[in-house]
Amino acid sequence: MNSIGYFVKHASWRGGPVQCPNCKGMSFVAKHSTSWGRAAAVAPFLLSVAMIVTGSWWSIGAVAALIIALVVAHEVALHRAPLITTNSNEVAYSRKWAFGFAAFILVGAAIAVSVSWHGA
Repeated sequence: MNSIGYFVKHASWRGGPVQCPNCKGMSFVAKHSTSWGRAAAVAPFLLSVAMIVTGSWWSIGAVAALIIALVVAHEVALHRAPLITTNSNEVAYSRKWAFGFAAFILVGAAIAVSVSWHGA
């Protein structure tokens, strides 16, 4: 029985797993990226090339349909992705590293803003 909801499954990650309401076990989706999703990210470039090559506006509709198809395929692939079990120790370890990475990014951004405001 599939007791874990669609959106809850997609929001899960190694540091924030979903808990099964039946068995109380924790699990997460291991891979949040698919080739379909990466292809959808390239679609705006395809739109630009199609408009330049064809010189017409119909390419917007064609590329828009392509983007919608790729996003739907991406979501179906993520929905079918298996959940990986985890425990509270692994979750705590993942959250620690996620916090450290976020702090590292924030410090780097603060330095970049400071340098851009005050000059090098």
